[in-house]
Amino acid sequence: MIKGAKVQEAAQPLLDVCSAAEQLGCSERYVRRLIQERKIPFVRLGGRKIRFLAADLDRWVEGQRVEAAR
Repeated sequence: MIKGAKVQEAAQPLLDVCSAAEQLGCSERYVRRLIQERKIPFVRLGGRKIRFLAADLDRWVEGQRVEAAR
């Protein structure tokens, strides 16, 4: 990864659980379960606050893609 790309990615606003659920099109409860099971990338702030980078969520969704069977 290019150093400038990291800085640009870090400059993105952080999403809370509610905003992440909205972006993913699911419930906050489901997002919290993904956090608990450590199946989704997140940032922990100050011990309890959970935030997400929109780019991380986009990459996670792309990684969940299942190709159609022939």
